[in-house]
Amino acid sequence: MIKRIVFIVLFAFSLPTFGQQAYFCEGDSIIVFKAAPGDSENLVEWDFILDNGAEIVGLINEDSLKVKFTNPGDYILQFREYGSPTCYTAVEKEIKVFENPTAHFTSDEVCIDDTVNFINTSSIPAGLQNSVWRIGNQTFDAFNFDYKFYELGDYLIELSITDNNGCSDRQSLTYSLLEPPRVDFYFSPEHPTTLDPEVSFVNISASGNGVWTIDGDTLLTDWQPSFTFDTAGWHTVDLVVVDEQGCIDSISKNVLVESEIIFFLPNTFSPDGDGLNDTYGAKIFNIERYQSFQFEVYNRWGEIIFYSNNPEYEWDGKTSKGTDAIMDKYSWSLKLTDELGKEVRSFGTVNLLR
Repeated sequence: MIKRIVFIVLFAFSLPTFGQQAYFCEGDSIIVFKAAPGDSENLVEWDFILDNGAEIVGLINEDSLKVKFTNPGDYILQFREYGSPTCYTAVEKEIKVFENPTAHFTSDEVCIDDTVNFINTSSIPAGLQNSVWRIGNQTFDAFNFDYKFYELGDYLIELSITDNNGCSDRQSLTYSLLEPPRVDFYFSPEHPTTLDPEVSFVNISASGNGVWTIDGDTLLTDWQPSFTFDTAGWHTVDLVVVDEQGCIDSISKNVLVESEIIFFLPNTFSPDGDGLNDTYGAKIFNIERYQSFQFEVYNRWGEIIFYSNNPEYEWDGKTSKGTDAIMDKYSWSLKLTDELGKEVRSFGTVNLLR
């Protein structure tokens, strides 16, 4: 008479079991199944009656069996205890082996001081339970992952995933951090003015593709461009260079375009009504650039006989009372404020002839 058999299953690592079913993951470590025969003198035997490529390690005529499941699928493992060569009692264990997920990720170029986007492209048919990234001693729970590198060197990036069946996989890749391009430029002339507003930019960066931005809106794509500024003042020039490895660096510099104040006043005029040289005033280059204008004429006693804050309104040779000024030498003063707020004063004399 054959006694009742006690069936024991030991796992290489913990996975859930339910009733007469056992669950494993593809490629798990060797699984140990153990049974307790009713009589230790009886012959025992293990056999797969539904086999999908299970690898049996060791003998099948002992009370324990070592198995490695290399393929996913359904299995039925049977344990038999013989009371005689033709009489036996059997118990069965249904086994399901899940397909493993496949961990995989991609990234853009890994450059120092750049935020690198690591994209999780894993295959997870059973659905994702968790995704963990590791860089050195740091771990991050995320599906996709952004990381900024500050130092040159080699970095091991590891992605571990676990699906809803408890099966897992991981991928590890080593990245060599790339040094960004060296970016710099200078410009000529060093002190541009409204009279000489064209500036040449000399790119002394490492090789690559350069894009220039003037005041945030004008784009230049020549490696060493020239640009003509149409206003005085401070202008911001940005240069971005992308090298052959895809690494990016940039630099920003300020260019001051100064106002060049040029004006002319003759030393003689003759307000005699002949249509030639009848009025007297300042001839100013680019007068539209100036914020304020003030012109005064004085007689020999220091009295103001003419005043104008409009460069188009010139002295016609009359006094402040509207009478003709006598032939004499008169003093004048001129005050200009340019678009940058710079003030210029000038003084001189003029001969009035009739």
